[in-house]
Amino acid sequence: MPIEIPERDPCPFCRNLESEVADDEERTKRFAYVERRSQAVAIVNPYQVSPGALLVMTTRHAPTVLDLGEDEALALARLVRRVAHAVHDALSPVGLNIYQNNGVASGQTIPHYHVHVVPRYPGDRPELLLAQNARLIPYEERADLARRIAERLPQ
Repeated sequence: MPIEIPERDPCPFCRNLESEVADDEERTKRFAYVERRSQAVAIVNPYQVSPGALLVMTTRHAPTVLDLGEDEALALARLVRRVAHAVHDALSPVGLNIYQNNGVASGQTIPHYHVHVVPRYPGDRPELLLAQNARLIPYEERADLARRIAERLPQ
């Protein structure tokens, strides 16, 4: 049985990556980049579950881990590791959640492969990781977080 992919056409991540965000709702979610690489990018998640939550995604549209090429998978893993170090150094969390979902049954809502990097702080409730517990933060706040984290990327 195939994995059921969420229905979102066009893909909002691809639209953002291609800078074709036209409507006001999507513009409020435009990407604040921490780092851009040829096969993967890291952005501040527009919906913050915890301050400094990031998304790391492929630059090519690939819905699930099963759709990744080996080189893409390696590029993603490397970027996840880089930004995890930067988040740790910039924001001093006491823990990190790093996860991703494949298919509707797993909680995937955007049909584009991405990994969540979520810093955790004293008093956080680890079970509160889902989008319904997040708040959309203004682009300026995301851009500031992106800058602070990018400044701490390993050389």
